[in-house]
Amino acid sequence: SGLSTVSLRGTGSEHTIITLDGVALSNPQSGSIDLSTIPITFLESAVVSLGAGRKSGGQGALGGSVELRTISPTASKFIRGALVIGAFGRWQGGAVMSGSIGPFNALLAGELSEYQGDFRYEDPSAYPKQIIRRTGANQFGRNVFGRITLDHGSSAWDASVWLTNYHRNLPGPSNAPSAKAHQANEALRLRLSHVKQIGSGTISTLLSHAVESLDYLTDANQNQETNQRSSSRSTRVLTSAKRAISDSWLLGTELSFGFDQSNIKSAEHQGLIQADAFAGLERKHVQSTVGIA
Repeated sequence: SGLSTVSLRGTGSEHTIITLDGVALSNPQSGSIDLSTIPITFLESAVVSLGAGRKSGGQGALGGSVELRTISPTASKFIRGALVIGAFGRWQGGAVMSGSIGPFNALLAGELSEYQGDFRYEDPSAYPKQIIRRTGANQFGRNVFGRITLDHGSSAWDASVWLTNYHRNLPGPSNAPSAKAHQANEALRLRLSHVKQIGSGTISTLLSHAVESLDYLTDANQNQETNQRSSSRSTRVLTSAKRAISDSWLLGTELSFGFDQSNIKSAEHQGLIQADAFAGLERKHVQSTVGIA
């Protein structure tokens, strides 16, 4: 019932980049994301890359990267559903609908998940031996995702919105009473991209904005509730251009800008502004880049 993270090549989760449609999902404060909060209903594919390497937007990691892609909207209507049932009251279900609205292709997805975590175990402190049930490990999640695309000649637009609400109780050790603590995660993620074809090349622009909050509440101290709240905002702007300069060589340039801001209950604030640029020359499996960050 703990956090689900990815560790590649012996490194910690903060050394692995997880992206969704090209946008990094890691929290600016922790440097990672809980994978149990990412729904499987609207995911189409996942690519795992091992080893250090630079990713789009100036980001890189020592361990590797996990690139997630969502289902692309289509003009033809379709409905897809998913249902997962597991032990200890675990279930997860959702649906995806797609179709055309005028010149737009649209997709709407929703998912609900729940986990009771009430497994039985032998109480080592009881005599005679007793089989009891753990309590206080409930989890409940809700996700809503929407995506819309528009192809207009040599231009393509792609926009998406993702709402997450995840509630998790923190049960503590199995052989101890429940701490009666819980935390709630809420997130709003927006993404807008545009690709323009110019001659033998393309110019791409990606804008993303995420707002996340984490509330931790406990009443273990004689019913005196203690609430800790933290929030973060992250904005990214990425512009890249690629052009084929021959039958074998591809020239590319990229400029990115990012701003992260984090707040906690004690009124402490921190922010980070990042900008970088790079140019690259590619030929099949040969790649040479130079950058400034």
